[in-house]
Amino acid sequence: MDALIKAIFLINPKAEFVIREENIIEWMGDTPPIAQGEIDARIGEAELEISLEKLRFKRNSLLAESDFHALSDVEMSAETKQYRQDLRDLPAGLETIEDVDSVVWPELPA
Repeated sequence: MDALIKAIFLINPKAEFVIREENIIEWMGDTPPIAQGEIDARIGEAELEISLEKLRFKRNSLLAESDFHALSDVEMSAETKQYRQDLRDLPAGLETIEDVDSVVWPELPA
């Protein structure tokens, strides 16, 4: 259902709707109905966006966990600098869900 919602918002970011049982969409307010075929055509894009959002959340959490290494009174090793750069480089170049699913996460040096 998340991909369905995301697909609708990709088409119309201001859409107002409720999703009933069995993915029946009830359009609300002044939102013009969107054809099911148009929504279905955007599901793949929506699924990729959701995967990328999850990846960014994990990346940001890992960066936050290593922030103490970046304090001015702590000397950061070259390996730790590279680790943090590798994290910041994500999700560059990831264009499919398979790309996202196959990400090899860097490990924080000891």
